[in-house]
Amino acid sequence: MLFFLLQFFHEWGSEKQVTAAGSSTTGKYLPYSLDCSGYVSWSLFNGGVKNGAQDCKLTSENYADYGEKMSITSADVYNKVEPGDLAYMSGHIGVIISKKDNNLVIAHCSGSGEGMNITKISTETGKVVEDSSKPDRVGENYFTDVIAMDY
Repeated sequence: MLFFLLQFFHEWGSEKQVTAAGSSTTGKYLPYSLDCSGYVSWSLFNGGVKNGAQDCKLTSENYADYGEKMSITSADVYNKVEPGDLAYMSGHIGVIISKKDNNLVIAHCSGSGEGMNITKISTETGKVVEDSSKPDRVGENYFTDVIAMDY
């Protein structure tokens, strides 16, 4: 296992050929990384959340089946979500890692090889307050919903 992890991190970000059966990117060379749903699936699986045959087959479109989905700006959302819950928008998902002063801090990945990104969003305005890899995203709407998971 240690060898696998060392090789995994050694190759992170390097160009690799996609070999996922049925994927629209199969055969293309892309940076070796996790996409958003891969990161969230990995996080949930390693955190002990199991879903039988569905393990590692979750997508950004079906996470809402695992808890209460609500707008990131809905009343009392700040009090209803906790670290480990999910932040969502059409086609993208991340994990809420902390909350402070009516802001949610969300960890997420993209399949483009950019690595981990940390985005802070206001639950009052729905706007990005801070973004670790894309400072020009500040002031924009990004994640639109949260999913309070049924752990």
